[in-house]
Amino acid sequence: MNTSMRRQLGTAISLMRRGNLHGLGRRLADRHRRSRVPSRPIEHAEWWARHALLSDRERLSLGRRLVKVGDLIRVTVVVSVGRRDVANLPGLVGSLMDQVHVDWELAAYTDPSIPEASLRELDRGGSRVRRIPMTATSLRPGMLPNRLLDDATGDWLMFLHPEDRLHEAALAAIALRVAADSRFTLVYTDDDLLDASGLHRNANFKPPWNPDLVLAQGLVDHTFAIARQTWEDLGPPFASIRELTMELALALAGSEVCHLPFPFCSRVRGPTRQSDQAEVQELSTRLRRWHSGTTIERATDGSSLRIRWPVPDPAPRVSILIPTRDHGRLLERCIDSLLSITQYPDVELVLVDHDSRQRRARRIIDRISERPDSTVITHTGPFNYASMMNRAVEASTGDYLCLLNNDTEVIDPGWLTEMAGHLTRDEVGIVGALLLFGDWTIQHAGVHPGLGGLMGHGHKHRRHGDHGYHGRLTVAHEVAAVTGACLGIRRTTWDLLGGMDQDHLGVAYNDVDLCLRARSAGYRVLFTPHAVLLHHESASRGPDEDPTHNDRLRGEIEVMQARWGSILEDDPAYSPNLDLDGGGFLTADHPRWTPPWAI
Repeated sequence: MNTSMRRQLGTAISLMRRGNLHGLGRRLADRHRRSRVPSRPIEHAEWWARHALLSDRERLSLGRRLVKVGDLIRVTVVVSVGRRDVANLPGLVGSLMDQVHVDWELAAYTDPSIPEASLRELDRGGSRVRRIPMTATSLRPGMLPNRLLDDATGDWLMFLHPEDRLHEAALAAIALRVAADSRFTLVYTDDDLLDASGLHRNANFKPPWNPDLVLAQGLVDHTFAIARQTWEDLGPPFASIRELTMELALALAGSEVCHLPFPFCSRVRGPTRQSDQAEVQELSTRLRRWHSGTTIERATDGSSLRIRWPVPDPAPRVSILIPTRDHGRLLERCIDSLLSITQYPDVELVLVDHDSRQRRARRIIDRISERPDSTVITHTGPFNYASMMNRAVEASTGDYLCLLNNDTEVIDPGWLTEMAGHLTRDEVGIVGALLLFGDWTIQHAGVHPGLGGLMGHGHKHRRHGDHGYHGRLTVAHEVAAVTGACLGIRRTTWDLLGGMDQDHLGVAYNDVDLCLRARSAGYRVLFTPHAVLLHHESASRGPDEDPTHNDRLRGEIEVMQARWGSILEDDPAYSPNLDLDGGGFLTADHPRWTPPWAI
């Protein structure tokens, strides 16, 4: 090992001792970062000026690619126009007229009370635009005309609002992607806002297909295109675009969906539309056709939705598995809050004691061992978290398992019901909670890709109550991994995965490895902000001074890089337009995606 590598490893070990995985990721990635194009967080207006403006050469190149492909799709753009929307028509129609891909038509469903003169802007599109009068009562925001298939001739349908503006390459990018892969039946893109001065702001850089996020936020509401045949197969009518996107989240497999990570749609700034009670009821009815017993309510950000997944009656037993060593005060707070605050009908405690000697800790452990709903097992020898959890599972009897650190504190009566509800879903393999530091700032809200192939916690140190990046902290959604400090999993899933890797990842990264194996097996890994606990992180682990542990840490890093290096940045909750700083959700000046005009 050369001097530089030894120095980096020494820094990594020092940071690991302090529990600073974020800093560790940044330091280990330094050489890797310099070997690639340097990146830094920037404002979206600067990002747009750098990456969204086509040169004449790029425009010509894109046109040539379209000609070379030949037989491309026709897109029917669908828009509903009310009286308040007339002023926005010039911008919408102008953005369509500027499209590099010219095979489109506009089906404009108009309020019949709009004066004829006010609709003349639509005539700029010539024969490609059809005005279709509708009754005023059917023109509420987001409505979908039931007669759409009679009016549309396109192979694909795109739903826009009058205040939307398409990037000139939007339809070309969609057409080229569909031509390259016939499996796709849905294509969606990122979006942003266009302010009164013409600056692009507030980009929503979306993740790959994330069905739970679509259910909660209508992630693809703008902009997306759907194959005509898929629309027919879904069986309209749909009362709104939001209801359609919910059906898409429930019906489509990920292999059928393509995400183009570029803000191809910009919306003129306006008030955020909240779901009214009628729409919430429509969405609830739609969801219950697929999952009986579910309920929907508004999330705390006003525009997203919280979905409650029911727990069966009788409720499945949850075995809570807690590793511990000394630190009686922490353990007592964990156990007392767990037993006094948690509202769940069938809980079993399995405590794994790693040679506790402290008198207060021994007293608490002895007390737990006397409870009929609890089991205490012992672990001797070097600390091996994965081995302790594997043994705890063997000693447990619950259908559901919850790995819980002894330095956590329950503050939310419904936390376990929330996690158990998600575990009733066949497609969900693992669920993680929202963990807060003692000062009520966020410690864990899902694990995201970090620099150098390591993983960092998203939204870390934001205040509790912050809505997060485009409302992410208000809704349950799929993430790359969750921390083992509070991790729920079905016993059947645990057994299928073979538990934790105690041979190669005894201390670090065993939770991330478990999550990545679950995802590789086809399961979703979810983070839910509706299960909230305090986490007094690393309080029960002192510094790792044994020199032999340096080799262990180095070996675990090497195992993760060898096993998962190729997919560590494959994050279902992150975007290639966001900086790889461990989950900070900051715009990167160098996107990790190449637009079609730059190929």
